[in-house]
Order: sequence, then structure tokens, then C-alpha cells
Amino acid sequence: MDVEELAKEARRLIETERYEEAATVCLQILEVDPKHYEALVVFGGICVDQLGIPDRGMELLKLAIDVNPDAGLAYFYLGVCEAQVGNHARAMELFEEAIERNFHVVRAHFKCGTSCESLADRAWIRRDKSEAKQFVRKAIGHYIEALKLAPEFSPALVNLGSCCLKLDFHEKAIKYYNMALDIMPNDLLAWMGKLLVYVDKGDYERTLRTLNEMWSWSKGWFSVQSHLQRCEGHIRDLVAAQKKRDDEKAIQDLKVPLVDCASSLEKLARAFQKGILPAAGMQSAEETPGVGIPQPWVPDAHPLAKHDRNRLLAIKRRMDRQGRIVGESDALLRVLERVNQINQTDDSRPVVLLGETGVGKTFLAPCIVASSGRSGKWESVSGQRFAGSDFNIVKGELLGYAKGHGLQGVPLEGKDGLMQDCKGGTAFIDELLWLPREMQALLLTIIDGAKFHKVGDLATGYEPRVRFIFATNRDPAEQVVRGNLLPELWRRISPFCVTIPPLRERKEDIPLLVRSMMAQRKIEPKVLLALLVYDWPGNVGELDAVLGKIPKKISRRTGGDVDLSSLELPAEITSKVSKMPAAEAECEVAALLLEQLEQRGFERGKGLYQELAKLLGVSKAKVTSLLNQAPK
Repeated sequence: MDVEELAKEARRLIETERYEEAATVCLQILEVDPKHYEALVVFGGICVDQLGIPDRGMELLKLAIDVNPDAGLAYFYLGVCEAQVGNHARAMELFEEAIERNFHVVRAHFKCGTSCESLADRAWIRRDKSEAKQFVRKAIGHYIEALKLAPEFSPALVNLGSCCLKLDFHEKAIKYYNMALDIMPNDLLAWMGKLLVYVDKGDYERTLRTLNEMWSWSKGWFSVQSHLQRCEGHIRDLVAAQKKRDDEKAIQDLKVPLVDCASSLEKLARAFQKGILPAAGMQSAEETPGVGIPQPWVPDAHPLAKHDRNRLLAIKRRMDRQGRIVGESDALLRVLERVNQINQTDDSRPVVLLGETGVGKTFLAPCIVASSGRSGKWESVSGQRFAGSDFNIVKGELLGYAKGHGLQGVPLEGKDGLMQDCKGGTAFIDELLWLPREMQALLLTIIDGAKFHKVGDLATGYEPRVRFIFATNRDPAEQVVRGNLLPELWRRISPFCVTIPPLRERKEDIPLLVRSMMAQRKIEPKVLLALLVYDWPGNVGELDAVLGKIPKKISRRTGGDVDLSSLELPAEITSKVSKMPAAEAECEVAALLLEQLEQRGFERGKGLYQELAKLLGVSKAKVTSLLNQAPK
């Protein structure tokens, strides 16, 4: 079969969506003619759009541009590649090159508009309003050009409405959202756009009517209806306040929870658009107003009611049957509730564990898998392992190497990668932000369910079907702005993030942690006081290290007790505590923990002393005696 016949065969295979076979045919063409423009572009496009190999796609497309600088298809797909890895300024240039060459003009204008919006988001983060508005206006221009050629292109209408809302062009935003709904009546993003416009304008009667219209077609979408009910309650409060002619400050105070609720509903709409609609009542990652970059979920600071606390303790016992997670603070229980919600939503979705070094991310990850009921292998790897590595090596470590791949340092008989080692199971990747951007783009395509090939083999594809649990001690939203994390990857995984609070914010867990780590050994009151006073910048990991340095066999003088001299803590803490009498230190410990419990909502006569006795490991009568002796 000659080159032209192979090219026809490749076109036929693409028309029937048999992309892997088309890629194989393109490889045959390139073996005969390495500079065959159509084969380079088609193969490059397949690598980008279907196979999820943007680096290989970029290489082929750049070669295609060198072969034929006047053809637009290579520019378009190369722009898609650059947008995937977050280089939106370069992506815009390439889409504009495709437009000049009159190729994929509608899609190129739309893609150009979305890249402009991404650059506007970054400008909002930098608080450069002038530059942000400039990019938004440029995005509007591209969407309008796309609609001139395709008037019923609904996504462009929705994005155009969103841009108008960012510039406070309320009437124009409503016009475009209505046009989108005429084409797709159940477009949740268009409905949400209308809702946000009316909330922004303070037109609560229309907001209420819009909610009622949304309710009529949202049956079965429990998470959407849950938010709709909350919005409706806030709106009715506002309407009542307006009718009573309350002062402006009271009305503005009532508006805050409505805006928060509407923003949460908009995030649900975007999650639904990407196929990641969370369950009813589940809080997803928060977005910065006017920016659109998701912020990490953090536990609610309000004290738990008694019945909620009992419910969450039952969840903890069910999730952590081996007792690996020690502590019963409100913050920790809310973290476990969040994990339980995620597992009930979908045990295949990626999870992101956030928190300072030493908070216990590596302890929580196995509990997530165990409580989800997900079977399959468990593999753990640190992102530092891939930092600075050649992308072919990184890809091989992830996807595996085919037999006879020809790469140095890898056995010729081939090797399975991480995705095959835990196929159908879970991969825990610590230090997410150490991963190169190319690897982040590859992980994004794996999460989206694309088929992959081992390095050196394009004939046999496989679906990893792996659940990812990521962990990092840095703020992902901030790292998106700095360019260290792909915005697309963060948006994809942010609905299922869990922030573990530092130990200094849940000091009531320290006595339980100490008893767990020190087994049956008696702890002097001065030791416990010093541990409670210290702020633990290294969190539970540092506490474990400090207690781990205490000799297992103490001298006969101490009788096996752990005394203050055994601790390696800052001198300013140990010297202050060492001067206190033991009885005074014991009373001070009780007073400190009492303050922590009262902040959590415990009240005297309603379980406060019983909880304090549990933390100290003493009787309720002893607690009463200590608090009576404590200085007022």
C-alpha cells in the first residue's frame, strides 16, 4: 500500500473514531516519508486529543509547521497542547495563527476566548483589575467572532454571558444566558449565570422565579436541589426584609449567605459539566470571588453539637477500625466526615490531602482506601522521585516500558509502570507539587479515563483505572498562580480536597496522642504541660520524634516515669515549666484543656468534666478537684 492509500486509510479510521489504528497507520506513513505533513498533523492531533501524550504531540506538530508553515491545523492542535500545560499566552498566539490561516475558525476563536479568561483569572489574583478586564474584553471579542460563524454554539454564549457579568454588564449577560437556554434548556451553567446576575443586581423576586424554574427540571439532582432549597430560604429572608424596609446594613448581612450559596451552586454546575457532580449536602472547594480558582476546603470552626459529635465519632470508629488515627477534636472529626462524604460520592474520584508537614497525611490516605471498600493494590510514591527527570523516563515509570523499547538503563524485556502495578487499585502520590508540569498534564489525562500505551508500544493500549490520592504541604491555589501547578489539574481534583488542621489548632488531641505513643508509661504533669504549651511547627510528626527520643528504660530514680529532663524542647518552655510545683502544673494542664473544650462548645453540667476526665485519663472527681485548685 503506497503513502496516499495509507493516508486515505488514516482518514477513514479517524472518521470512524478508531484513533489508535489511525495512529498506527500514520506511523507507517512516517517510516516511508518522515516529512509527510498530513501524517504529522493527524498523528500529533491524536496524541493531543485522544492518546493524552501532549509532549509527543507537540514534537510532531512543530515538525509539521516546519514542513508547511502556511497550514492552520498544526497551529490549532499545538495551541491545544500549550493550553493543556497552562501556557495560555502562547496558546492564544497559536490559535490566532490558525484563525489567520482560516482553519477551525469557530473552535479556534472559542479556545482563544477561554485562554483569555484564564489569563484574566491570573490577573485578578494579582489584583491587576485593569489587565484582567482587558483580557475579559478580548475574550468577549473572540466569543462574538465564533458566534458570527456559528450562532447556535451554546458554550460560547454561556462564556460570553459570564464575561459580561464580570464586567457588570447585567442586561447583556441575561441576554446571552437566555440565548443559550433557548438552544439547551437544561444548561445548568446558563441557569446559574442568570441566578448570579439577579443576586448581583439585588433583584430577589426574579432570583426566586429563576430558582423555581430550575427546580422544575432538576429532579434527581439531589446536590443541586439541596443548594436550591438553601438559596430559596435566603432569598425569602431578603424579600421579607425589603418589604419591612429594614436598614441597608441588615439587608447586606442577609445577602452574604445567599452569595455564598449561589457561588457553591455555580461550582456544582461546573463540576457537573466535567462529570464530577458531588453528592447532596457535600461542600466542595471554595472559589475566590471574581477569580474562579478553587480554594482548598477547610474544616468548619463552629463547635459541634452533641448529637453531631456522637455521629462523627461513630463514623471515625467505622472508618479507622485499626485505631491508626488518634484524636477526637472537632476539627479532626470534621476531616473524617469529609472523607466519608467523598467515599459515598464516588470511590474512584481523586482525593487531595492538604496540610503542613507532619499532620498525618500519610496516615489518613490508607484509611480513605480502607473505608471506601475499594479493592485492588496500593502503591505509594513521592513526587520528589520525578523532579528534574527526563519526561520519557517519567512517562515510562508511570505507564511502563514495552519490550525492545531501546531506552538506556531499562531492561530490554520491558517493565511495568506504576499504573500497571496498581491497576484497579489506588496510587498515593505524596509531594504533588514536585511533579513536572508535563507529568501533571499526563496525570490529568489518566484521571479523565484515556487509554495509554507503554513507552515504545503504540499497538496495545490499556486503561489504568487507578484512583489517585495526592498530598502536599503547600497551598495549591497559590501554586497555580505561581505556575507550579496546572490550573486544569487543580480544577479537576479540587472538589475532593481535604485539609488536615495543624496540631496547634487541636491541642486537646495531645493527651490522647501522648498516651497512644507512650503506651503504659506514666507521664509527669510537667511533661504534659510542656507538650501543651509548645506550638509544634512539625505537628504530630515532631511530637512522635520528640517522644521517640525518650529512652525506653529510665533510671531507677524516676521509677520508669517520663520526666521533663527526658524531653528535647526549646529551653524557654522547659525552664519555665520546671520551676512550677507538680501540683500546680497538673492544675494548669486541666485549665488549658478546659479552655480548649469550652471553645469547642462544651458547657459545664453538660458533659464538660466527663470529656476532660477522658482526655486526662483520670476520674471526674479528680477533674473537679484540679479545677477547684486552679488559679482563677
